[in-house]
Amino acid sequence: MRALILLIVVVVVLVALGSSSAASRPDLVHLVSITTSGKTTDTPPKGPSKGDTFTTTSRLLNIRAQFGKPKGAVVGSDRGTVVLTSARAGSVRGVTKLPGGTLSFRGPLPASGGGGTIRVVGGTGVFAGARGMLTITTSQSGVVVNVYTLSYPAVA
Repeated sequence: MRALILLIVVVVVLVALGSSSAASRPDLVHLVSITTSGKTTDTPPKGPSKGDTFTTTSRLLNIRAQFGKPKGAVVGSDRGTVVLTSARAGSVRGVTKLPGGTLSFRGPLPASGGGGTIRVVGGTGVFAGARGMLTITTSQSGVVVNVYTLSYPAVA
């Protein structure tokens, strides 16, 4: 009987821990992205053409308090690579590092002008199994905002 009670207590604690960690997973993440480095590989012919690559790394800051840090705090970084499939089309792939884990994104090249949406295709840590969208917008003053809208698989 004692063993059964102990087993029930352990199961209840594990369920509580699992639901609290799932509840702490963010569904919406708002960040300012500041490019810190970039590299372009221009394959012949000169100018945008099939095979050209553009890789950028950015520092990510909170737009609002999140991840236990105040507005304006540095909370992570990202790195993405665009590969052109023609002079006007391509694909992007990258990883965002945030407190507690990473998010992976990939998809067709967003519309020109520094904005668009890219699929979030997975994550690690607190973001394990994440799916959703990364929406990138650039203000007239040049501020780049990344908004991640995320969902997670149901926990059984």
